[in-house]
Amino acid sequence: MKVLISDKVDAGCVSILQQGGLEVNVSTGLSPEQLLDNIDGYHGLIVRSATKVTDAVIERAGVLRAVGRAGAGVDNIDMEAATRRGVVVMNTPGGNSVSTAEHSLAMLMALARNVAQATASVKAGKWERSAFTGVELAGKTIGVLGLGKVGREVAERASGLHMRVLGYDPFMTDEAIQSYGTQPADLEQIWAEGDFLTFHLPLTPQTRHYLSSDQLGKCKDGVHIINCARGGIVDEAALLAGLESGKVSGVALDVYEDEPPAADSKLIGHERVICTPHLAASTQEAQSNVALQVAEQVRDVLVAGVIRNAVNVPSIEPEAYDKLRPYLDLGERMGRIQGQLAEGTVERITIEYRGEVTTHATSPLTSAVLKGIMDAFVSDGSINLVNAPVVAQERGIRVDELKSSDPEDYA
Repeated sequence: MKVLISDKVDAGCVSILQQGGLEVNVSTGLSPEQLLDNIDGYHGLIVRSATKVTDAVIERAGVLRAVGRAGAGVDNIDMEAATRRGVVVMNTPGGNSVSTAEHSLAMLMALARNVAQATASVKAGKWERSAFTGVELAGKTIGVLGLGKVGREVAERASGLHMRVLGYDPFMTDEAIQSYGTQPADLEQIWAEGDFLTFHLPLTPQTRHYLSSDQLGKCKDGVHIINCARGGIVDEAALLAGLESGKVSGVALDVYEDEPPAADSKLIGHERVICTPHLAASTQEAQSNVALQVAEQVRDVLVAGVIRNAVNVPSIEPEAYDKLRPYLDLGERMGRIQGQLAEGTVERITIEYRGEVTTHATSPLTSAVLKGIMDAFVSDGSINLVNAPVVAQERGIRVDELKSSDPEDYA
């Protein structure tokens, strides 16, 4: 099987794939047209943020089984198209979280003390000490929006600087948020009380322009904004208006709505904006970590069928896979039998789990059952664990899971 690496990654990535018996081609800097011309015949694709894995690319890649993103964000990959075609999409959460958190803290401190502006002034031959008076971080309130791996690292470090840390994450309990030295808060409190706001969210339709003019209107005068997550989470036009009105005291950006931003961007050129070219994860340690991690994940999918850190299908760790494999095989066989026995239109599928199997994650097992059933209706061999639930949904089939830890005697 063949793997294409289309963005620059650590050399160790190639070694791991080759040791797994995979043929590897490193071809970076491909244009979208060149990627389309070359992708067919590859079973795996490894990218960073530069390569855009579009619907057209996935459609052209006839045997593609896995896309590995060396990093956390997957907004450069068409997730819906990948899932529909049965392609596993994986990222590498945690591999660059420390680097990204440290960069966010560097931006925080640079904002507070006007480091970039003072540097430019001194290099211009000036000595303007009074022009760059800053503020202490100790005692200030920072709002951390998103408490995933990066957000938690930022919150813990901000707490160590004796800042008052407010945390917001709709997918975490208050107890979990508090365990990171963070005070749980809703958005209204964060907008109203934050001296500094730092964003650590994925870019989705729900999070696009998460901070815009309406939210800025609720913020404290002189608020500082930091975004080292994804461009588009903060509304750049609203940031510029806030800077010009004095509502926003300073902005630090590592990511942008358009990358690279326009050379004549008024926001980038504003004197109270500091910016870096998407560098948060660019440390030697982080790039090595994510490259080795994504190589192992792609190898495991292609060679052993083990899925880890997938974003469009339930993941199965190697240890759990060994325990689940008999159930996966059984579930698919049972589904195939049911698919062959079914008469008329299938409207509803109910899968019941009882006993010891309920101690494991059942989502992969449900996918296996659905694969077996859908194979009876789709004869082209395109159904797999990734797209079986999607195919069922597209056909209007309702899928129910019932679980009970009590075993049942079927003898």
